[in-house]
Amino acid sequence: MWVHATRGCVDRAVRGGGFARVLRSKTPFGTAEIVARIRVEAEASLASLFVGARRSRWARSGTDACVDAISRGAAKLVVVAVDARASENLVGEVARNAAVPVLEIGTKASLGCVFGKEESSAVVVTDAGLASSISRVATRIAALSEGE
Repeated sequence: MWVHATRGCVDRAVRGGGFARVLRSKTPFGTAEIVARIRVEAEASLASLFVGARRSRWARSGTDACVDAISRGAAKLVVVAVDARASENLVGEVARNAAVPVLEIGTKASLGCVFGKEESSAVVVTDAGLASSISRVATRIAALSEGE
């Protein structure tokens, strides 16, 4: 069974009976349960990408490291925590001025956890392929949140 990882597509599959036809029985779950499961898997995939990026040294956290990578032209993607204060969002502003894509995802605690810190408000990714993969997964997570 396969469905697009968007809330609308999952909802149509549940309401329209697509899951019931494939399972050949009444669907024992609703849209919310399926979306929650897809989101958990996508967030785990995102965390795994960040861990791999950190280990390979293609990602760094912290304001100074991010601004340095942006100014050197090494930054391919900047991730700013959704709960970062305006003063901490300096990295996002510097990245936008340098035409580096910026994603606002995760919390300071979740980003910090990946880098062995209590909190991290910003992360810079310096590998283009990894930046693309992170962007795809983040887009999937955002699509699941649409209509909430």
